[in-house]
Amino acid sequence: MNKIRFSKIFKVVAVCVLFCLLPTAASAAQVRGRVQHFYPSGLGPVVGVPVTVYNQQLGRSVVAYTDGTGMYYLGIPAGQYYLEVWASGNTPLVFGPFNVREPGTDIPPVTV
Repeated sequence: MNKIRFSKIFKVVAVCVLFCLLPTAASAAQVRGRVQHFYPSGLGPVVGVPVTVYNQQLGRSVVAYTDGTGMYYLGIPAGQYYLEVWASGNTPLVFGPFNVREPGTDIPPVTV
């Protein structure tokens, strides 16, 4: 009898914990942007470069890498951010600030 009661209580607690976590995950905004470079033939994508965004309250985001078209994609909470492009060395090129809103924000292309 006690095993059955404990099992039901455990399930109820687990479901409550999941419901508490859902609003946090649902409050993320999708951010996308493009990193480009001047080439002799014109503008072109910067491929495989690490990109982060920085917010004073939340700190630095996870790293996203630019794809074959120079695009990057991040899921972050709404707020004001600076874009950091880690093109070379340990010091990023910083752009912004940018206001990120839900459900998504396009950051204008940056040229490095």
